Amino acid sequence: MARNIAKNQESDSNVLLEKCVEENAYTIGTQAYIWGIGPYISYSTRFTELYGDNKNLVAPAGVFFGLNELGNVDNTYNAMPNNNTLYARAWAFVGNEPLILSIPDMNPSIYYSVALIDFYQNTFKIFGTNTIGQKGGNFAITGPKWQGDLPSCLNGSFVAPTPWIWLLQRIAPKNIRDENVKPLEALQKGILLTPLSQWGNPNYTPPSRYGNPKDQMDPDFSNDPLHFFELLNGIINENPPPLDQKQEGLMALFSQIGISPGMKFDRDEFGSAVHKGLLRAVDTGSKIIESATYHAPTILNGWTIPPKEMGNYGLKYLDRAVYATRAIGALPKDEVVYVTAFEDSDGNPLKGTNKYILKLPKTIYSQHDAFWSLTLYNADMMFVPNSINRYQVGSQVPGLKYNEDESIDIYLQSTTPQTGKESNWLPAPKNSFNVTFRWYLPKKPVLGIYKGIFKLPPIQKK
Repeated sequence: MARNIAKNQESDSNVLLEKCVEENAYTIGTQAYIWGIGPYISYSTRFTELYGDNKNLVAPAGVFFGLNELGNVDNTYNAMPNNNTLYARAWAFVGNEPLILSIPDMNPSIYYSVALIDFYQNTFKIFGTNTIGQKGGNFAITGPKWQGDLPSCLNGSFVAPTPWIWLLQRIAPKNIRDENVKPLEALQKGILLTPLSQWGNPNYTPPSRYGNPKDQMDPDFSNDPLHFFELLNGIINENPPPLDQKQEGLMALFSQIGISPGMKFDRDEFGSAVHKGLLRAVDTGSKIIESATYHAPTILNGWTIPPKEMGNYGLKYLDRAVYATRAIGALPKDEVVYVTAFEDSDGNPLKGTNKYILKLPKTIYSQHDAFWSLTLYNADMMFVPNSINRYQVGSQVPGLKYNEDESIDIYLQSTTPQTGKESNWLPAPKNSFNVTFRWYLPKKPVLGIYKGIFKLPPIQKK
């Protein structure tokens, strides 16, 4: 009998130990998933844009690519696009040698920006109207460990926090736009990247492809959640995070599940308890991110206010996860302020079966040094097909009708408004939708939105 009791106690002890191991892996894995989804989105996006099948959305590293038209239902790159600017983007590797970013002079009536984003979704530099003005120049981008001399004729140099970076161009007229975007496209194509060793070489030809996709891990982990941790460890080793004391602590924590610079995540080294914990972690982490997406901490008059750290998230890893998933490439608040409404003045979700009006005073919409826009999206944060091919209204749109006090009424509905109001109609789908207001180059009063002292009016159901 004593022997049976001892065996039972040993069995209970083993079960308890296995459960503790599983819970430890689950706790650490959940944090690693939330921390890692931002750089994972970078990896997945890079994989698609270097090796994808759509020839219009692929270019080798160090080469910009873009479409020669404004965003619409047929050509959007990702969720929450705008219909205001021409986009172009490039992935670049600066781990071995610097790249020279060349920007042509810009017309004073043009807004432009070239955002440099590290692998952890932080915008570490913006070249553009708001920073260097309309006179272009040549700027060196060096890797975090590069050492050497740069030509004295350059207009500046900047160190990238990670070897791989993402460059995102936006270019648009500040005022009423012409649907002919050829002049903008010409300026856009004048923005170039050149390796330092080839700068000044008139015969330099960029590579037609970068590397071999077979040498890269497939970013899809939908059928194998543990593959996420293999991907994350590969990302960390290829692009070590800029370490401060707190991030060093995280790396030490993550090393318990085989994720850290210099380590290899090998699932075969772990037992079933760790596997169970990590599988649960992926499920829980994704649910936490999804929940945070739809339960923003700040809502003013029905408008969701993003964190003021958007585009430069620092230690706010959950915010980074949310916006990397829903609005990759979003710019910091000094460049653009974004606010999104999912509900009306009564707190009810926006639906195309209803009719709404947004009354905007001039004191609200005019607080910018470039332009403003209100863009409508479906539940997936994509443009909505409609009979007039309109996806946004704003200061670039010709023919809008303003009231005598220079306020403007915008009609959000799925059917054409009554005669005389069509010019201010923003077509909605039959089902749920949301709208995002943008101030490009916001003036100082707009930044009060983060303190609740500057507010957009609510959207009212008619």
